[in-house]
Amino acid sequence: MASWHADFNVGEWRVSPKLHNISKEGKTVVVKHKSMAVLVSLADANGDVVSRDDIMDMVWPRMAVTDDVLTQSIVELRKAFNDDAKHPKFIETIPKVGFRLLASVSQISE
Repeated sequence: MASWHADFNVGEWRVSPKLHNISKEGKTVVVKHKSMAVLVSLADANGDVVSRDDIMDMVWPRMAVTDDVLTQSIVELRKAFNDDAKHPKFIETIPKVGFRLLASVSQISE
């Protein structure tokens, strides 16, 4: 559903993958390229859980990286959405498995 080619909504937030930004009500947060790639991969899953390994393979293919880089991206996205890891409304951690995007994802028709 989500892609690098078109903006989409996550809940009430507008996500612009090409610009690496997330905006709502005049507030715009720019995130790192890899963090946006993590968000796009979660949005593509349509609310399903995406394993840490699958995200790592999609976002950091053929690279030897630690789980810390994924954790840093999730932290950056949670800050952008003003989300709380303990009481998430956007990104839920599934312990020992991966992550799930809780908010609805919709394409923007312009």
